[in-house]
Amino acid sequence: MSILWQKIEKERIMELKISNVGKIDSANIEIKGITIIAGLNGTGKSTVSRSLFAMFHSFSNMSRKINLEKMYAIDNLFSKPGSIFWRSKLKWGQRRELATLLVGNIDENSIREILQDCLGKDEYISNEIDDIMKINLTPNSLLINEIVSEIFSREFNDHITNIRSSAGSEIVLKIKNFKMDIWFDNNNKILVKDSGEELKQQIVYIDDPFIIDSYNLVDINTKILLHVANDEIITNHRDTLISQYKSTKNLNLVDRANLKEKLSAVYQKINDTLGSDMSLFETDKDGISGSKRTRGLSLDSLSSGMKTFYLIKSLIDNGTIVQNGTLILDEPEVHLHPDWQVTLAEIIVLLQKEMGLHILINTHSPYFLRAIEVFSRKYDTEDTVKYYLSYNEGNNAKMKDVTYNISEIYRVLSDPLQRIENEAYNDGD
Repeated sequence: MSILWQKIEKERIMELKISNVGKIDSANIEIKGITIIAGLNGTGKSTVSRSLFAMFHSFSNMSRKINLEKMYAIDNLFSKPGSIFWRSKLKWGQRRELATLLVGNIDENSIREILQDCLGKDEYISNEIDDIMKINLTPNSLLINEIVSEIFSREFNDHITNIRSSAGSEIVLKIKNFKMDIWFDNNNKILVKDSGEELKQQIVYIDDPFIIDSYNLVDINTKILLHVANDEIITNHRDTLISQYKSTKNLNLVDRANLKEKLSAVYQKINDTLGSDMSLFETDKDGISGSKRTRGLSLDSLSSGMKTFYLIKSLIDNGTIVQNGTLILDEPEVHLHPDWQVTLAEIIVLLQKEMGLHILINTHSPYFLRAIEVFSRKYDTEDTVKYYLSYNEGNNAKMKDVTYNISEIYRVLSDPLQRIENEAYNDGD
């Protein structure tokens, strides 16, 4: 391997290290293209996915998150009974505009001037200035800890550390020269150690194609109404995925044309799978809520398997899945016939190759696993594919790198079939 290629490979590698999170004792996961984690249920696969999502979601556009949290705090002042904001009865759009002007401002005279321009002179205005100054002077380091803690709390339902251990938990994510390191004690108190930089791209975590169903699209929280980007909202991965699916941001025509040309094989395979019947499910996007309005049959009526392909296509179309982005697929084979599992595996390999994605996949399907093997070899990407076996050792889960011995995974996944054969043999069938 040339020195140049070694440098390129090193820059592509994403490393995730997990210690004492959930039931995982320790795990070192490397992602430079597609990384597969396979194993039985209850062996920590989803814990790895949640850890990667929470790290990415925490540190993507952190400075923007900080400003937004301060803006929400200022906006809350407008609802405080008796305040000059409350008495002025500002409309929602006016409140948002005023909060935007005030956030980050620590000049008392400037704040006073802004308030007087918007609200007129008031003898109590000094009290409001003090409150605004207090919000804007809140140290970023404190807010970073709170933001990261809240995201992990929502993603792990307040259960981050291993309940069978008194030791703290640590998660480290390294991407190129960027390193994020967080530590939780057994009371979920957090210490954030990061490089001072921030991630610019969001992460996409798909584990439920049913989020496209209409009943999941009616809950629009205040932050989404503010047209906040998906990676700036403090949510868990499911709510983030719903927001990403509903996103009304669109690629410009040049980027869209280039993307369609680059991904022509991907689009062709998705369209072949969805079939001509998709014309019965044609949809428009509601520009206000971002929800899908059907002009034919409801998308709820799509088969479970078709929803998986439709969701992936939608996330490509609306610019959520982007060049050099990161994608998590948690058991994507669920609801898919083995034939469609093979098709999906080929689509994923092509997507990774054409868009330079980092993809983490959890699976317990031998069909899907083998298909990734075959198609990564067919499309010359097998050197960027890693395989891990998840397994339990006592009460803890561990991850073993089996990239050069994938048969260990097949042995575990084939055990149920062997058990059936043994039963049949014992019954004399």
